[in-house]
Amino acid sequence: MQLPIRRAVALAVTALAVTTTTAGAAPTVKEHSLRAAHAVPADIAIGPDGAAWATDGSLGRLWRVGTKGAVSHVDLGGGPAGVATGPDGALWVTERGDARILRVTPGGDVTTHQLPDAGAFPTDIVAGPDGALWFTESRGDRIGRITTAGEITEFPLPTTGAFAADIAVGPDGALWFTESGADKVGRITTAGEISEFVLSAGALPGPIAAAGGSIWVAQRDANVLTRMSTSGAITGTFALPAEHANPVGIAVVDDALWLAQLGTQSLVRADLGGAFTRELDVRSSPDALTVGADGDLWYASADSRGVVGHVRLGG
Repeated sequence: MQLPIRRAVALAVTALAVTTTTAGAAPTVKEHSLRAAHAVPADIAIGPDGAAWATDGSLGRLWRVGTKGAVSHVDLGGGPAGVATGPDGALWVTERGDARILRVTPGGDVTTHQLPDAGAFPTDIVAGPDGALWFTESRGDRIGRITTAGEITEFPLPTTGAFAADIAVGPDGALWFTESGADKVGRITTAGEISEFVLSAGALPGPIAAAGGSIWVAQRDANVLTRMSTSGAITGTFALPAEHANPVGIAVVDDALWLAQLGTQSLVRADLGGAFTRELDVRSSPDALTVGADGDLWYASADSRGVVGHVRLGG
């Protein structure tokens, strides 16, 4: 998701230098054009068929990019935003404009599930540990749950104007999410119990992931990567190597984190100690990140060139 870049606040952080990893083959980047004017892929997930699937709110499409670069799409209309693969072998998509959750099969069949609140603005979505899909409602101040049969349950957030953004499954079996409008991180159990944890003012928390038994949050305006325990305590704050990096995507590969940096058109790798060990320039503006079955990275580009990137990490 894209939000305006605001001035970064000064924080007491641990600044770590980038080092170059020399062992193994160097990563390679290949960008696949979607071959459509005004295509702007946003979120991305690996489908049950092994292909990369990317939402496009500009054209109202769900793009498919095969492992060899073949491109096709499914027309969804509206403003598709988040995408995740469900336990039922389908893609599940949030559609913000009409407040819908869509189920899309790899063959292109679409089933629509309407949310009760037309202004809910569903954004990110993830497959939960309970066999259901969980999603954020950025303007509805709720976390939603939908079963593969289409049954919807919504849980109100304690904070008004939270703008719940990204969501991930934690190592504790709960769902963890960022509240970009309130500078908080939230936790919701599968039973619907919600806790919130406060970050520094002006942090603009965005991407969130679990790795090494911890929760990791990229703070877009603060330009830091934060590590949290499952009790909500901050256990590390690490300054990103580049100024104004604007980290907008996060993925976990082999017990390391990769961040998509929109502001510097690059990807950066961090180990679980918070050391940044490799920075990789790409041609476009990387946004959402995901990991393929072979451990490669795939990213959606947030600029108007309309590309999906494939990174072979090599060594």
